[in-house]
Amino acid sequence: MRRILIFLIAYFCLLITAKAQINWDDTFTPFVSELLSTEANWENNSDLSAIDNLIQDKKIIALGEATHGTREFFTTKHRLIQYLVKEHDFRVFVIEDDYVDTHLVNEFVAGNSEHSIETVLSRSWMGVWITQEVRDMLLWMKSFNENRSDSDKVKVYGCDMQWASSPSKFIRSELKKSNLLDDGTEKTLEYLINCNIRKKMSKHEKKEVKHLLAHLNEIALNSSNDRLKFTIRVLEQCMDVTWTSKIMASFSGKRDRYMAENCRRIQELEGRKMIVWAHNQHIAEHSDNSKQKPMGAHLKDYFADNYYTFGFGFYTGEYFAYDLEKKKVCPCDAGIPKSDCIDRTFAGAPYENFVLNLKNKELPEELAALVNNTSWSRRAGAAYVKDNNSDLNYCKRKLSEGYDALIFIRNTKSVNALPYTP
Repeated sequence: MRRILIFLIAYFCLLITAKAQINWDDTFTPFVSELLSTEANWENNSDLSAIDNLIQDKKIIALGEATHGTREFFTTKHRLIQYLVKEHDFRVFVIEDDYVDTHLVNEFVAGNSEHSIETVLSRSWMGVWITQEVRDMLLWMKSFNENRSDSDKVKVYGCDMQWASSPSKFIRSELKKSNLLDDGTEKTLEYLINCNIRKKMSKHEKKEVKHLLAHLNEIALNSSNDRLKFTIRVLEQCMDVTWTSKIMASFSGKRDRYMAENCRRIQELEGRKMIVWAHNQHIAEHSDNSKQKPMGAHLKDYFADNYYTFGFGFYTGEYFAYDLEKKKVCPCDAGIPKSDCIDRTFAGAPYENFVLNLKNKELPEELAALVNNTSWSRRAGAAYVKDNNSDLNYCKRKLSEGYDALIFIRNTKSVNALPYTP
C-alpha cells in the first residue's frame, strides 16, 4: 500500500510538472506580434502599429519591467514612448521616483536647466535610473520639446515618496517666500531635512512631526500653490510610509496606494494622456502571491478601461543590480529560469522579441490556459539573488489578470550605468 501511495504521489508530481512545462506550439504564433527591434531609434515602426487598436482611447499607459536593470526593457520603453508621444499625443511621463526631485528633470527636458543631463540625473533620481539608456530618453524628450508651446511639451513627474529631505526643503523655501515660516515649523522641517527617517523616532520627535503636518495641511487649505500643496501631501505620505516601514507588507501596500494617488493627481492637474514607468510589481492590475494591492490595481479601480498595462518578461541574459554576495552594484547573470516558469515557454517562440495581447479571447485553448492560470514569471528588484530556484527571483500570478499585454525579450543585457556627477 505504501509503495502504491508513493507511486501515485510521484505520478501526480510528474503530471503537474508536465503541465507547467508547456512547449511553444505553432498554433500560438499567429497570436503574437513580432517586435522588430528593441533599439530606441529604430526608424521602421510598422511593428508598433499592432498595438494601435490595443491602446486606442486609453488615458494611462503603464510600461513595466521585470528588473530595474535590463537594457532592452529601457530601450524598448524609450521606443514606445517616442511612438506614444508622436503618434498618440501622450504628453505626461511619470516615473517610479521622488515627486519633488523629479522637478529638476522636468526643468531639463523643458529646456530650462543650465545643468548637464548627467548632473540632473545624479541630483534627482535613484541609482537605477542613472544610466545611458535613461539619459538618451531624456535627451530625446528635450529635443522633442524644443520650439513647442508649454502646453504641447512632454512633462516629467515622479510619483514616489520614500524620503522626507527634498519635500521638507521645498516646503521650507516656499513658506519663507510667503512669510509663513515660523520658528517651530522651520525647526521641525530642519529636523526632517537632516535626520535619517528610517531610524526610529522618539515619542517627542514623532509628536512634533505630526504637529508640523497638521499645521502644513492648514496652510495647504488656504494656498493656491498647487506644487506646494502636492508636496505637503507627499511629505505626509512619506511619514506614514516611514512609520510602518518595519512591517514590509504595510510599507509596500501604502507606498503603492500613495503612488497611485499621486498618478491620479498628476493626471487631473495636467488633463493629458499619461505614460507611467515602473516595475511590473507596481503597474500590475491585480496582486500576485504577495497579496499586496499594487499601484496598478488602484489605478484600474479609478480609471477602469482607460488604464492599460504592458508587463515585460525575459528568458535569460544579464541585468544590473546589487549583488548580495559581492556587496556591490554590477551586471548580474540571470541564468536559465526554473522549470515551471512561464518564460521558458515564451522563449520557444519563433521571434526573439514579441508582444502578446493577454486579453485576446480568441487565443488557442492551451495558450489561453497558460496566461489565464496562475504561473511563475521572472522578476527582480534592485537586489540580485544568485539562486535561480529561489522564489525571490519570481512572482506568481495569472498573467492576464496582472497585465493587458506582455512584451517578451528573449535575451537581455545589463543597462549601462553612468558615473555619479554631482
